[in-house]
Amino acid sequence: MDDARESLLDASIWLQRECLAALGPLQRPFFLSGTTHGRSGVDRSLVRWRRPPVGWTKLNCDGAVVPSSGFSSCGGVIRNEFGGWLIGFSRKLGICSVIEAELWGIYEGLLVAWSLGLNRIIVEVDSADVINLIHQYKVGEASLALVPHIVSLIRRSWTIELSHVSREGNRLADCMAKFPYWNDLLRHRFLSPPDSMVPMIETESQDSLLEGG
Repeated sequence: MDDARESLLDASIWLQRECLAALGPLQRPFFLSGTTHGRSGVDRSLVRWRRPPVGWTKLNCDGAVVPSSGFSSCGGVIRNEFGGWLIGFSRKLGICSVIEAELWGIYEGLLVAWSLGLNRIIVEVDSADVINLIHQYKVGEASLALVPHIVSLIRRSWTIELSHVSREGNRLADCMAKFPYWNDLLRHRFLSPPDSMVPMIETESQDSLLEGG
């Protein structure tokens, strides 16, 4: 029992530390992939979140795995061409790999987008390996179980663009993926953003507007 409690405590501490790091310039020095930079050290326009073009929406999704336990979750958010929140989602997954958690984030996000009747979506994830798995998939070939289901969703009657984004440009999705551990949610959709994430949304939308994209 003590070992189980210690494992859960380690998971909670790790998740809180990771999500604070994801807040970047809102609460601490600028971070990118675990390395600290001064404001002049990185061109933020290369790593920040960007609004989708007019007539499009953007789905950012992510997966999270606690190293000490393997407990995983996924989550993400869909925003409109003005950077406005359309819907967010989070889901606990149990134990799986990081790549599987990332794939679950894409799968869940596409299901949510389809349920909303959206038809032109840019899907951003911060794992190039996940994107390669989807792009290189061929029917009949061995692959992770979710990949053919994701490909099937992408091939529906809508337009999907799958794109790689830096971790800094995927901060909100990262926090949504970790949200279930803080709130004991198994699966949830958010019609409005959690209060703790509103400052991040406003900052990203304003920065994107000021920099013209």
